[in-house]
Amino acid sequence: MLLLGSESGFCFHTLTALRDSRVNVAGVLIASGSNERASQPVIRGSIPLSQPGSVSDFAAREGIVTIRCENTRERWARELAHEIGPEVVLVACLPERLDDFWISLSPAGCFNLHPSLLPAYRGPAPLFWQLKDGLDQTGISVHRVEARIDAGPILLQQAHQIGPEDNLATLNAMLATAGARAFARALGDIVSGKARFTPQDEARASAHPWPGENDFSLDPGWSARHAFRFVSATAALGRPYRMETGDRTLLIDRVLDFNPDASLDRAYTETGGVLTIRFAEGTMRVAGKRL
Repeated sequence: MLLLGSESGFCFHTLTALRDSRVNVAGVLIASGSNERASQPVIRGSIPLSQPGSVSDFAAREGIVTIRCENTRERWARELAHEIGPEVVLVACLPERLDDFWISLSPAGCFNLHPSLLPAYRGPAPLFWQLKDGLDQTGISVHRVEARIDAGPILLQQAHQIGPEDNLATLNAMLATAGARAFARALGDIVSGKARFTPQDEARASAHPWPGENDFSLDPGWSARHAFRFVSATAALGRPYRMETGDRTLLIDRVLDFNPDASLDRAYTETGGVLTIRFAEGTMRVAGKRL
C-alpha cells in the first residue's frame, strides 16, 4: 500500500500503527504543502533516525520508499507512485485535495483517515472545531476518497471519549492509531472487494475551514470548564485567545485554572496580570491583559 500524508503527528502515528499491524507499506508520500521545494525529493534505503517522530526518518529506517514533494501534482511524484503500483492508497493528514490520478491509482481504492465522526466536522482541522464546540466525544472515520472533500462513503467508524487532559497531540495519536489498526483489520475485505460502505447523510453534514485569528476566541456564554479545556487543548498552536466582555477585549496568553462553582458580580477582575473571568457557569483564571 501507499500512504499519503505530511510531517505531522497524525501521519506518524498512522504509519507506525500500520507497521505494528504488519501491513506492507511499500511507500510514503510526504507533501509539504508549501512553495519550498523539498531538498531531498526521494529517500531510499535506511538512514539514522535523527528526528524522533519524523515520518520520513521512520520510513527510511524501515526501508520504505519515501517521496518528498511540494504537492501531489508534481509529475515525478506521480511517476514514482505509479512505479510503486500500490494495491491500496491510504491518506492521513495530507494538506491538499486529491485529483483523479490518486483516487484511481490503486485497484482497491483510495481511503482517508478523518478525525471526526463523519459527516460532522468535515474539513482540514476537525479536532480544533470539536474542542471549540466543547464536545466530550470525538471519533475516527475511514472513508473512500472522492472528488468532494471528506464526503465519500464510510467504511468504518469508531467513537472515542475526549478526556479532561486530552489535547491536540494526544487526540491525534489516539485517533490515528485506532484508525490505522481498524483499517489494517479491514484490509483483506477491501482488497477482495467484500468491504461494505455506508453513504454519508448530507442532511447531517457540517464543514469548517482552517481556523483563523478570530476563531481563537472565547464566549462568555460557555462554561468555565469548556473554555479551560478548549484553550488547554489547543494552546500548542501558539495563538493568543481573545474574549469580548462588552467594553473591553481580554487577551489571554495561558489558562491557570477554573472553578466550576464560583461566580463574579462583574465580567472580570484583574490582579497583577492575572485575570479572573466570569462565564455562564463558573470562573477561570488566566495570565493575560486588557486591550
